[in-house]
Amino acid sequence: MTFIGPTPEAMRAWGDKVTARGNAKRFGLPLLPGSEVPRDPDHAVEEARRIGLPVIMKASGGGGGRGMRIVRAYRQEDREEARAKSAINRALEFTMRGTRARALSSPSIELLTGFGFALAIFFAGTKGVRGDLTLGHFMGFMTAALLIYGPLKSAATLQTQLQEGVAAASRVFGVVDLEVRLIEVPDAKPLKLDHGEIEFRNVCFAYEPENSVLKGVSLTVPSGRTVALVGPSGSGKSTLVNLTLRFFDPERGKVLIDGQNIKEVTIDSLREAIGLVTQDPVLFDDTIAANIAYGSKPVDEAQVIAAAKAAAAHDFITGLPKGYDTRVGEAGGLLSGGERQRIAIARAIYKDAPVLLLDEPTSSLDSEAEAKVQTALEGLMRGRTVLMIAHRLSTVKKADLICVLDQGRIVEIGRHDELVAKDGLYTRLHRTQFGIAGGFAAASPEEAGAEAVVVAGK
Repeated sequence: MTFIGPTPEAMRAWGDKVTARGNAKRFGLPLLPGSEVPRDPDHAVEEARRIGLPVIMKASGGGGGRGMRIVRAYRQEDREEARAKSAINRALEFTMRGTRARALSSPSIELLTGFGFALAIFFAGTKGVRGDLTLGHFMGFMTAALLIYGPLKSAATLQTQLQEGVAAASRVFGVVDLEVRLIEVPDAKPLKLDHGEIEFRNVCFAYEPENSVLKGVSLTVPSGRTVALVGPSGSGKSTLVNLTLRFFDPERGKVLIDGQNIKEVTIDSLREAIGLVTQDPVLFDDTIAANIAYGSKPVDEAQVIAAAKAAAAHDFITGLPKGYDTRVGEAGGLLSGGERQRIAIARAIYKDAPVLLLDEPTSSLDSEAEAKVQTALEGLMRGRTVLMIAHRLSTVKKADLICVLDQGRIVEIGRHDELVAKDGLYTRLHRTQFGIAGGFAAASPEEAGAEAVVVAGK
């Protein structure tokens, strides 16, 4: 299914025109003939954005046509094509309205000016015949009228430019005026890393006021050790990772690295000290080398190759026609899932940060790709402080400590063998995942109230 036509331009022009009309009414700007004002300009702006380019993007399942396989598999080509055509036609209709309004401005000025001159000549001629007006007065009036014609025509064009400028400014200031939730304290200092120990001290957090995600979590990730977070979906695992990177601030409690409250250090120094590998690796439409060295200038080719070798990615990279200069496509779409993940691991190795956060890095891979990625991860984790999220319990057996979360609380903590023997939530997760009789059940009230204690260096 292919969409043909000036769709982005039509959408942008349509949004500009509708926004301009709404803001013209709001700010008291004059309107051109034929440019009607919506009764509710705010609704018109939202409608423009809703029916604009995002609608057409949705018709193909998102940018890059990532949903095209689903569209074809469910035989919905005709439906999605109809949706796209409808959006295009509506955008074109509004675009043409704006174009007609703009086209009418110049002829309207010309017509009004012509009528004005005709009336002036008529009345001046009548008075001249009666002797009430001299030729000098008449010529002076006509000269003044001709001199003012150019500025009047420019004013008509300026009106349109003002409408478009107000429309564009409203969108820009709408972004500029957004409240910044994360603010560095005025006396923030760079993070000083000695060991890389992470501590969550009685941390509470909620994305929505009525729904707490973390409820008094206290946990220590010892320096140079690996702590794995496991638990049902929604138990707060990813939130702990987000708080460590300071994407959010806890409502209560503290997150500390080497005893320093991360709210009191500069964000740049904090994130410089942390490497991140996620479940769905983000690659940019650039070369493999640029993706591995992302955020570093200049690019050290020797270090890029060394990082790729450590991530078990060098062999497949050198097998590509352009090697490290191969572009990966939008979102890394020209590579397989395992290849993208190994590039992401190579990027973390290249950064060489002492603290490493792993957010389910192998959960979406097949067995062969998982084995290669797991080997690369083991090399990456060696000697670093690691906080790891994993759904596959097979990947956390070698962790120094396993922290079991449920409903925003730590319910169990220990090594794999210890937790399996406890017959608690971890045991039930283990049984469910490996098909052992017993099945899964949520943590009991006694387990939910358990207090977790981590001994550094255990």
